[in-house]
Amino acid sequence: MSVNSILHRLFSAILLTLILIGLTTTGEASAHARLFRSNPEDGAVLTEAPQEIYLWFNEPVVVEFVSVELLDANAQSVGEVKLRSDASDPTLAIASMPALQTGVYSLTWKVLSNTDNHVTRGTVVFGVGQTASVPTRPSAQTEASVSVVEVALRVVNYATLSVLIGSLAMAGLVLRPNSFDPSAHDAVNAARRRIWMLSVGAAILALAISFGWLAWQSVAAERGPFDLLRTRFGVLWLARQSSLLVLLIVLATARRERLWGQLMASLSVVTMAGIEALNSHAAGLTKQMVLGVAVDTVHLLAAGTWVGSLIALLVGLLPLLRSHQEDWRAVALGGWQRFGAVAALSVGVLAATGLYNMARQVASIDAWIATLYGQVLTAKIGVFLVVGLAGLSNSMLLHPRLATVIGSILRRPAGWRPFHPNRLPILLLTEAGLAVLVFVLTSVLTAAPPARGSEFEPLNLADKPPSSLSQTPDDLLVNLSIRPNKPGLNIISVGAFNTRRPPPAEILRVLVRLTYLEKDLGTQTLVLEPEDQGTYRLSSSAMSLPGAWRAQVVVRRKGMEDSVADFDWRVEPLALAVPPRPVMISNTPIAPALTLLAVGLVVCTGLAAIGFRWARDAG
Repeated sequence: MSVNSILHRLFSAILLTLILIGLTTTGEASAHARLFRSNPEDGAVLTEAPQEIYLWFNEPVVVEFVSVELLDANAQSVGEVKLRSDASDPTLAIASMPALQTGVYSLTWKVLSNTDNHVTRGTVVFGVGQTASVPTRPSAQTEASVSVVEVALRVVNYATLSVLIGSLAMAGLVLRPNSFDPSAHDAVNAARRRIWMLSVGAAILALAISFGWLAWQSVAAERGPFDLLRTRFGVLWLARQSSLLVLLIVLATARRERLWGQLMASLSVVTMAGIEALNSHAAGLTKQMVLGVAVDTVHLLAAGTWVGSLIALLVGLLPLLRSHQEDWRAVALGGWQRFGAVAALSVGVLAATGLYNMARQVASIDAWIATLYGQVLTAKIGVFLVVGLAGLSNSMLLHPRLATVIGSILRRPAGWRPFHPNRLPILLLTEAGLAVLVFVLTSVLTAAPPARGSEFEPLNLADKPPSSLSQTPDDLLVNLSIRPNKPGLNIISVGAFNTRRPPPAEILRVLVRLTYLEKDLGTQTLVLEPEDQGTYRLSSSAMSLPGAWRAQVVVRRKGMEDSVADFDWRVEPLALAVPPRPVMISNTPIAPALTLLAVGLVVCTGLAAIGFRWARDAG
């Protein structure tokens, strides 16, 4: 067995393993940094001015690329707001507030995602003082609109990457000189030279478009290019440029035909596909992110192998197909026939990985039909099916046995073909044109926020915690109430009433000991202040986290042992920044069904590849 054959089988096995592992795992996706929760919540009216405002996003953010501005009711700036991060929570940005008077304020924010480099904006409105009235309004959180410039840059980026992948695939898998008759080597070498020139041009264009992308990101983030290079985006950008330079060096040297040159070129394009995946929605997966990125990398490689190879073969073989020399036409037809098997395998992998990505990025049927992401995805699936039908028609012209099988199914006469063989060049150009349209839709898709988020989550119909709890330790009736029962500032009220008349002793003090049960934070003891007869109250931020707490109320009386009431209390999480949408059709997650379908496609594709290999060896 040759070294090339071993490498091809090993590479195929690695890709198939990545797909199988990735499709059998689940995860939740985000991408596009969005405000998840805030404290105070949007629309809150506070009795006291907050010293800090907490902003939780759905993915890690770089505080240096978060900007905020505090405005009063007249849209005038109110003092300086400083931002800091939390070492224990990379999704949290904390804004320190200046001294605020009674009134209504809005905190506008803008953030650059640390995963997919998109800019999002929003506003949190709150009131200070009992007389403040916060206007009712829909959520002010918005994503940056899909820019024509961004889409155009993405189209060129995907096209050049696909051409590089396809050119290498065709040079290594389809147009190998030793696969053709020696008399046809001149025609094969002529086709390889044209494809080589195409790949060099694509690499140079990809290098140039990277600088355009850096400039665009700088404009969107309102930061200088050198600032961006210090971020995760900058590291990946430099890695991509390095891979492109290595690829150009390999392509520009005569050693590109050697095994090590082919390996270096292949490693460069695989690295570029991986970097592209690390800048995509897949990088926003909160679970199994590595596998999600791996599957997205395979998706890009499969797309490049199919569409990029199609473009490369048009450049390399179409002149041969139009030649009057029969041996040159034979090389062209032979190349297209060999490409058929590669294209079929690529389409199978592309469909399977696409379904997996859809399962991670589309929450439900409602999310699918109600978002730009879902609508563009529907268009992409439709074009993909049309391209597949065009490819099948071309395959029937190139493979008479396939046409015979499909003709018998359709009950067509012997020798039936869907089109006249002379139409093959036009059909091939049509297939390539439709495939390029897929690039455009993919660019819009990756520029839009995914159809997933808190607004598409199924509503939690569980009962809310009770507004107050009561116990009767000893001869007392103790009542505990915590408002608004959210992480942060709360008013803790305790009623302590003696059931005996006259009371045996005077109440000297009421304490509340708070213990968080989901993490070791120690125990905090609060001394409540007397309010009315038998009632005690205190404003405190001690209950800073949602979840299970133990509140131990201690009533201390003169000359008597302490009376203790233990309450199990649950602090509700902060309200989501974007409330759930009303159900239109179904908000049931579609990930399980799509993942199962994707696994089935992988199995079918693998069996088809094995069957094709067996039939070829048997023939």
